Amino acid sequence: MNNKINGIFPHISPGDVIAFSGNGLDAKIIRSFTRSPYSHVAIVLETECLNKQCNDILIAESTAYTVLPDFKEQKRLKGVQVHWLSHWLDIYKTCGQAWWFPLNKKLSYDRIAQMQSWLWHLNDNYTPYAFCKSIGSWLAQNKYFNAETKGKSPNASAGFFCSELVAEALQIAGTIDPKLNPAAHTPKDLMNIECFQEPMLILP
Repeated sequence: MNNKINGIFPHISPGDVIAFSGNGLDAKIIRSFTRSPYSHVAIVLETECLNKQCNDILIAESTAYTVLPDFKEQKRLKGVQVHWLSHWLDIYKTCGQAWWFPLNKKLSYDRIAQMQSWLWHLNDNYTPYAFCKSIGSWLAQNKYFNAETKGKSPNASAGFFCSELVAEALQIAGTIDPKLNPAAHTPKDLMNIECFQEPMLILP
């Protein structure tokens, strides 16, 4: 990792969000349809974890990419995955950008534990990626249905897309309105919620 990233890592906390912008065709399509610089988001799960003698950060995400093996099972899965942040940053060095969105208010230990327990549970149960719901979030942004009201509780077996997973985790952490519908939020919608400080560009 470079000096800039090494300087940022000690300040990152559980519940903070990492937003990515890829250069692949799918990422360009997401950015175009959502009119946003962001194509993917992940949530900080654990900090100060030892990875090959260096402190690193674990992030939880729901993605269709299988470039990296999952941290826990070392399997390549489309769905809820846990990865070393440094590994993703190494990949994005050559194909995109990444931002750190710190929360306005750090989470309590109890809230962190609740959020972590939920995310690890989804990872342990091989929760799939929700392709159809990711399209639905774009429809919501374009006012084809109401994005403000949360309907019935989401069925985890139906899977999550990236910003839906992060939004639901932040609801469990008590950070964002529990009435909001996570499945109606694109990465752009999520990052516009007023629970974050100004973002910091990590890459390039």
